[in-house]
Amino acid sequence: RKVKGNSFVSNFIKALYGLMYGDACDDAIELTDINGNSKWYPALDYQTYPIFRVTAEEGEDKYGILYGTGTKAFDVNDYKLESPIPHGDADNQLHYYSTDLLAVEVKDNRVQYGIQRPATNNGSATINVTEIGLIAFDVTHYDELWFLIIRDVLDTAITVNPNQTITATYTIYTTF
Repeated sequence: RKVKGNSFVSNFIKALYGLMYGDACDDAIELTDINGNSKWYPALDYQTYPIFRVTAEEGEDKYGILYGTGTKAFDVNDYKLESPIPHGDADNQLHYYSTDLLAVEVKDNRVQYGIQRPATNNGSATINVTEIGLIAFDVTHYDELWFLIIRDVLDTAITVNPNQTITATYTIYTTF
């Protein structure tokens, strides 16, 4: 028989957070193993390559949260933003700050964390943001891979005037 499952536990959200952070061991997250012991995950060292990393640095416009001007309807097979806005401080560019993960927390009967990135229009022309996406970075077998994992097409454009900042936050959660 089929039943609806509501069975993800906090270790799932915490492990996903650790993978998306994609940095060295200082940024690992504490999980509880099947014996009730606290363990750090992922147990990375500085020689390990990132997997599923979304924490992009300031100025990075290949991964992390990115903004675009595309209007193509969402399709489950989307693999890129239709018209990504590049990093920069001129017209038709956004100054991308770092994509950060907000702390894992228990709130409103769910375990959650956020992925957030601000970007500022330092040009002299207005930018109309119509799509937002999240791209992950991965290194496997010494090959770099960037892949879209979320793409949202907005019903109404968000106008970012000169000297204004836009901030997107994706909240990943499981309920209990």
